Amino acid sequence: MVRALHVVTLSADGRALLLGASPDGRPTHSVAVDARLARALRGEAPDGSAPAAESISPREIQARLRAGASVAEVAAAAGVPVDRVERYAGPVRSEQDEVVRAAQAAALLRPRAGRSALPLGRAVEASLAGLSGVRPETALWSAARSPEGRWTVRLDVVVRGRQRTAQWRWDPARREVSSLDPYATQLGFVDGDAAGRRG
Repeated sequence: MVRALHVVTLSADGRALLLGASPDGRPTHSVAVDARLARALRGEAPDGSAPAAESISPREIQARLRAGASVAEVAAAAGVPVDRVERYAGPVRSEQDEVVRAAQAAALLRPRAGRSALPLGRAVEASLAGLSGVRPETALWSAARSPEGRWTVRLDVVVRGRQRTAQWRWDPARREVSSLDPYATQLGFVDGDAAGRRG
């Protein structure tokens, strides 16, 4: 429990605040009127740095979230409370969800093989259904944007007890999705014959 003190008066030489149990009581404590006190009154840290809550802007928070960092990671890196970051996370999550949905609705374009017979979301679902040891409940889609503005759509899923990751590049201007790794191609591309057999 912190004991509350009140300013009673200024010292005769003007160099200290005299504090007491009540504003009109007898002074029992003093605080030097110096640069540290002035900084504290302005909400700054004792060493003169900006307060933690002001050390990262909402725009920077959202940029880091958009790039794939979690709320907890952004808060820890910036030294701010989690709820301050969470305040700005909603619009970013909505944007990322929309990117995932758009990529899932597009057919994977494979060099020399053309487009997948199924859109990405359905192709991945069908491919995972054909594998043994897949835990469908672990499948997690996410999206992140690089500083250059490129979107990466990612799927994390546990297969045979091992975490597997597939990543695709999503080009919203062209409405095109392309693989960034062999596993992404394996899961995301279905040729016409295979699609016919599945149908």
